[in-house]
Amino acid sequence: MSETAYIKCPFCFFNKVLYSDKYPDGEYRFEIPILPPSETPLLEIKEAQPGPGRGHKIKGMGGFQVVEELSIVDMLNDDRYSEQAENILRILKNIFTDFINVGLFDIEEFL
Repeated sequence: MSETAYIKCPFCFFNKVLYSDKYPDGEYRFEIPILPPSETPLLEIKEAQPGPGRGHKIKGMGGFQVVEELSIVDMLNDDRYSEQAENILRILKNIFTDFINVGLFDIEEFL
């Protein structure tokens, strides 16, 4: 019997595979963004592009193409997404506050 372990994001609670027999080394590798979190695109706006018929894929044609990317700072400054950005910050603050309260982080680390 094969086994798969999932890890939940403390922010959104979506699952990601942490371990599976399907991966060559058995482990999923987390990708770390190169940009600082304040500059990392959190929101992608995509546009459906016309493409070939079903089952006939041609590289570079069709699908959903990214037409705009916004960081948390960009979202806060954009009336269309400022409410969602504020919700993201509220959730992150709750996570960090709880981690500090239970001793996982020391407040001095952030000063």
